[in-house]
Amino acid sequence: MARNPGTLATQGIRNELRAMGRTTGNVFYVDSGSTYADDNGPGDRVDKPMATLDAAVAKCTANNGDQIHVMAGHAEAVIAASGLDFDVAGIEVIGYGTGTTRPTITLGTATTATVVVGAANVTLRNLRFVSDINDLAIMLDVNEGNFACHGCEFLGVSAKEVFCFVDIATTKDDFLFDGCRFHQPTDPAGTDAAASTGCFYFVDSENITIRNCEITGFFETSIFHNKTTAATELWIVNCYGSQNDTGAADIGDILAATTGGMVDCHWMVPAAADVAEASFITIAASCTFGLHHVTFMNDGAGGNRAIEAAAAT
Repeated sequence: MARNPGTLATQGIRNELRAMGRTTGNVFYVDSGSTYADDNGPGDRVDKPMATLDAAVAKCTANNGDQIHVMAGHAEAVIAASGLDFDVAGIEVIGYGTGTTRPTITLGTATTATVVVGAANVTLRNLRFVSDINDLAIMLDVNEGNFACHGCEFLGVSAKEVFCFVDIATTKDDFLFDGCRFHQPTDPAGTDAAASTGCFYFVDSENITIRNCEITGFFETSIFHNKTTAATELWIVNCYGSQNDTGAADIGDILAATTGGMVDCHWMVPAAADVAEASFITIAASCTFGLHHVTFMNDGAGGNRAIEAAAAT
């Protein structure tokens, strides 16, 4: 009996995606643009995917190597606290597409809307997170460790700013952000030095690596905001960007006893005062946090004191 060529093509795509992911776990598909998208279906066929990521996560088995493949053009709205929760341990979420065709998760309706990582050993790849409400408190709330984020984009929007792009839960350890982009074109109306502000916010965490990232725009307090208790093994490698917030004008606030370093990084801080007292990064005393091949610039008219030894907040 002849086989349906469409079925063969679908099977071929599924096999190809599975091979790319190199997993022996379950594989699920998400595509809001599919005519056959159904959150109540099995979601294990690319031609009959689920409509939302939350439904796909619920299908996964913890620590089984399960993957969720999210098709190009997928769009999903998060409108409440924990509106999307990656709460199954050991899953990998892989987005397809380039530029604005990558799977896009839009946060809005309530300022408390958040995407949460509620389980350990989660990996996210090639997703876009976009704010659609002013004063969004936290975009990505990472509550468990051993989290990795590769090639994702986090965007604040003019008049729809974000106070904190990535909030890492206190005492949680082992994080990697690699090849990600963070951008906010206008100034959030928050309070500098407040908890849960900055591009990255972390307290008493170990083994945070942020590498190959582009971070540009306006960030409340600082780009790298370590508060209350020092981080250990904080490594910021091959990153570049700008901090335009006139209230903060800091690349980082690094507490006493923090260990690690910043390596091969380049930063523009145009809001830094054009005098010898301008400071670009605040590093508290008694830190074992080094700067290696790091440049700081403002608008070119001054500001030659790049490092301030003071109590970071």
